Amino acid sequence: MKNDFAKKLKNLIEGKIIFLATSDKKGNPNIIAAEVNYLSGEKEVIITNNCMVTTAKNILATRKASILLTDNKTFWWRIKTKANCSSKGKWFDFVKGLKTNTGYVPKGVLILKIKEVYDLDKGKLIVSF
Repeated sequence: MKNDFAKKLKNLIEGKIIFLATSDKKGNPNIIAAEVNYLSGEKEVIITNNCMVTTAKNILATRKASILLTDNKTFWWRIKTKANCSSKGKWFDFVKGLKTNTGYVPKGVLILKIKEVYDLDKGKLIVSF
């Protein structure tokens, strides 16, 4: 990920509430609000799955998800991802140890690898991987 863009995205997304959209294999849509726990240097968005059912099923079925990211004032971005869910591994261990998950028993972790970021206000692709 380009350094300047990666730093900007990390500041905009980490610890923030995003809208996460998925669909099942038949195209039935689903959208939730979720807090981003971490943005890794490998352009992976990490989100704890504490109580997601439909979202996790959709990701396992299609391996796709989109994020809507906004500050409600200056920008609206759509981020397309290649998605995965897991209940083991380094990212699952990472989210289990987060203070924000104190009192919860995480069922898993969503790992969303960024493929493209699109600026909805300007109507243009910002970055593609």
